[in-house]
Amino acid sequence: MQIAYKNIKRSQRTYLAYLLSSTVTILLFYLFSAAAMHPNLTVIENGSTLSIALGAGNFIIYGFSFLFIGYSSWAFLMSRGKQLGTYIILGMSPKQMKKMLFWENVLIGLVAIALGLIGGILFSGLFFKLVSNLFGMGDFQLYVPIVPVLLTTVLFFGLFLIIGWLTPRFVSHQKILYFLKSDRSYAQRIQLSLLKIILSGLVLGGLISLLTPSIGSRFGEMWTPLLGACGVGFIFLLTPQLGAIYVNVKKSSKDYLKGINLFATSEVSTSLKENTTMLSLNTLLLTVAFLTICALGSMERNVLKSVTSIMPFPYIYIERPENTHALTDIKRLDDQLLSMEGVEKISYEILRKEYGYGFLKASDFNQILIAKGTPPMELASQRVLILPGDKNMKLKNLSLLPEAKEQLNEFLTGDLEVQKVEQMVSQTGAYRYIYVIDDPLWQQLKDQAADNLSIESYTAYQDKQWLNHLKVADELEKELAQDEIDWDYSYSFSTLGRYYESELLTKKLCLFVGVSISIIFLGASVSLIYFRLYTSLDREQQKYHALYKLGFSRQEMYQTIGRKVRWLLWAPFSIALSMMWLGVFYIESQTAISILTLSLKYSALFLVLYFLFYGIVVRVYRHKFIEE
Repeated sequence: MQIAYKNIKRSQRTYLAYLLSSTVTILLFYLFSAAAMHPNLTVIENGSTLSIALGAGNFIIYGFSFLFIGYSSWAFLMSRGKQLGTYIILGMSPKQMKKMLFWENVLIGLVAIALGLIGGILFSGLFFKLVSNLFGMGDFQLYVPIVPVLLTTVLFFGLFLIIGWLTPRFVSHQKILYFLKSDRSYAQRIQLSLLKIILSGLVLGGLISLLTPSIGSRFGEMWTPLLGACGVGFIFLLTPQLGAIYVNVKKSSKDYLKGINLFATSEVSTSLKENTTMLSLNTLLLTVAFLTICALGSMERNVLKSVTSIMPFPYIYIERPENTHALTDIKRLDDQLLSMEGVEKISYEILRKEYGYGFLKASDFNQILIAKGTPPMELASQRVLILPGDKNMKLKNLSLLPEAKEQLNEFLTGDLEVQKVEQMVSQTGAYRYIYVIDDPLWQQLKDQAADNLSIESYTAYQDKQWLNHLKVADELEKELAQDEIDWDYSYSFSTLGRYYESELLTKKLCLFVGVSISIIFLGASVSLIYFRLYTSLDREQQKYHALYKLGFSRQEMYQTIGRKVRWLLWAPFSIALSMMWLGVFYIESQTAISILTLSLKYSALFLVLYFLFYGIVVRVYRHKFIEE
């Protein structure tokens, strides 16, 4: 334990990234736990939903922490080969090495847990205020977080114990020669491989094919794991090959032997060899972070457009034949809603075929269109309009079912003329299709097909200012709410306000958890770069100082360092941004709501942040090389 403590104290700079990343992860885990277990969530409306979402975020954070901390510990061990080889030469046994490495992890873990908890407690007030304002929840005050503190301590101490026990076993069985040649063994061969380039192209083709609905739908539940496997495979195949392509292009250039090109290309090649796994992993982390922020950000932004497609009107009361209190309910709605300025009442009936389709008469349909601000449509006796019963149903997929066609043909002599119209007249999912027919034909169906069709009477209220009347919608929902135990199927009452608040809460939760996890992924990406640069700093300093004595100018060394750092940072970023846009175009093709503008803004933000990070890294790294 004493040797472990001295190692950490002597190499504080090297351990710093590992410690800070672990601390930030623990801090976020604690904050999520403290918010999820807040006593006020039991009395706040929607509190249980928030608690579950924060708990789910915690689960993801903890799972990622295990992978990230484990990889960081393993990579750190690989970079200390000569030091460990020296210990073995001096007589350290494999058992003693395991013990030393175990205590290093435990000591770092204890410090990270302490710093994470202290930071979490200090920032908990600000975090609770953020949660309260974001989700519109009052009385989200500070409390004594005994359970979150214990939970965070136990889980992360256990995690560091497991990592401390596992990682030494990867190196303790190696021979001395392996450690003394660690600089060479850690560098992987990087060669241009036509086979790997072709394979990465095939994997990309498979990825794009899976994003095509006609192909992707065939895989059912296997679609998500296959998509993830293709994405990860493409990243790990392509990233090393981009470096190999760069090196080969530079070597074949006419200017290869001019100036610093020979040495700079050699430096980039060596850096790519040593960091192949890190570059691929960094690309994966950035891809996940970019896609998460972009996708979830677009969800929260488009709540209003998404919700208004659920129902044709802000308030809908549906009466079925068994209903005995419809008059009382509708009078209550009239008294409340028609007293507000600009509210219009619309009544219509749909002949319903159970779990399938329905028939709406033309006069009622035109009444709906007028209320929606759309010109009415003329309908001949042989003409049928097909409306979608679900908001996600595309116009081209609308059809006249054989059973419905047979029912209509019983009362018609000529051929039916079909027209598809994109207009919702009921709650999404209530029907598969709704067919608009002329009034006499509808009345015949009602009179003679009573055994096959049931009547649903709709009383709807158009309110263009419904977003300003959310409290009214909430009061009416509570007053006309269904009994959860003794459900009354004779009626239903829905408001856009309830859907809007529920959808907004869900999207905000997704965005909140997603952004928090993305911050961890971005932090992990930065930490990996910092970690790899600084674990090789001493060796690189010796090399550059020797070259400086041989006549290399400071400016030439600046240029060489700049090229190397550029590849380590911008190669993963470029691939990740491309993968993000592939995801954006897929989302764009599957939804009616455009996210291109939002994605461009996020891309610009990512570029600005990464330019700042790149500038800081280059400046600090050059200073460490040349000024020290």
